[in-house]
Amino acid sequence: MRSTLQLAILLCLVIKVTVAQPPTISAPKNKDKSFSNNNILTMDDMVFDQLITQVKPTALDTNSILIYDSNGILKSMNLKTKKINWEVNASDADRHISGNNKFYIENGTVYIPFINGEIFALNNQNGKVYWKSRLGIIKDEIVLKGQSAQVVNGAISLSAQSRNQNIYSIDAKNGKLIWNYKLDYPYNHLPTLTFGNKVFAQNAPYLLSFDAKTGHSLYKTGFKKAMYGKPVTDGKNVFIPDESETLFAINPDKLSILWEFKLEKGQYNIKEKIFTKDSKVFFGTTSSTEASVYALSASNGEKLWKTNFNASIAYLLDKADAIWGYTKNGLLFELDLKTGDKRSEVQLANLPLSNLEFLNKNEVLFYSKAGLVKLNLKTKEESILLAHQKIDDNNKNDAFIKLLKNSKN
Repeated sequence: MRSTLQLAILLCLVIKVTVAQPPTISAPKNKDKSFSNNNILTMDDMVFDQLITQVKPTALDTNSILIYDSNGILKSMNLKTKKINWEVNASDADRHISGNNKFYIENGTVYIPFINGEIFALNNQNGKVYWKSRLGIIKDEIVLKGQSAQVVNGAISLSAQSRNQNIYSIDAKNGKLIWNYKLDYPYNHLPTLTFGNKVFAQNAPYLLSFDAKTGHSLYKTGFKKAMYGKPVTDGKNVFIPDESETLFAINPDKLSILWEFKLEKGQYNIKEKIFTKDSKVFFGTTSSTEASVYALSASNGEKLWKTNFNASIAYLLDKADAIWGYTKNGLLFELDLKTGDKRSEVQLANLPLSNLEFLNKNEVLFYSKAGLVKLNLKTKEESILLAHQKIDDNNKNDAFIKLLKNSKN
């Protein structure tokens, strides 16, 4: 009885200093213990949720761009006035990096993860928060890194690291826990994949699959190397690279290997530079000498084309009939999607730290240490739309930007 009372007092104290209003503490909805190996949650992995107001569809502020700065602050900027509309950051004032996390927009609601384990749902027009959720109370470590708060079938799937190391499914309506599962390793710094009725997550040398609704653990496959790559799908199978030189095609039902492709000698580390389109898999590599962008047949792994660069590929984007990207030394390029032929190249004065967003066919935006940059593709001139207020050379985290347009996220 005394220990129960002490725990209750401890919970009240922690909640009081964490959020302004007392949140609820979620327990897994699924009461069948076979569906989770972590039903007794501690302060490191318990989910604290606070519903402030109901999530509702909201029109997009199409005059603005959202910037998730590398310093961990989400900003909305009006592109016409160049003024900041609003800013939002994590509740812990000392967390000053993005952790390479990315936000997601659905029906005008912005879902954003922070490194301290918080996830917010907020209004894109004014930054007001609908709900807050927090995955454990860990103050001295990064909890969420490299995660995307993408909403699929009403749920957000995230993998936590440090002492937490759970995979979570969070309800997009209110931030409540749907299910969780304790992973073997804490090295979870890449997004999960929700495909069909399953969630796929990498965890060091493993790839795991879960029932998306219940969290029931379905299959777990081990590999020789750590699976530090983003899983993607062509609508039939799952493709995932390891940290070294191999890309695997995986049967989504039993996680059996269908085929594998070895990169050329000296190339490695595809990470998130991978996507699928038209029954093909496209990806870029890292190398100390010559890196490449590849196109493979999704059905059998046959190499269709390869285009070489003298620096590592840092980013790739699928856009219409082209692949856009840039290298680590700031070479912006456009490739023909079918042939891999180089259409254009621009050596950038400002090294990108983010994804690319196209204002129109002649103007592209990206974020750099200098701030938000607009590049004119015809004149190759770069202009700073929003200057970065504080430059930290030790901050190696990327930024993420998104134009608020009436199109698919």
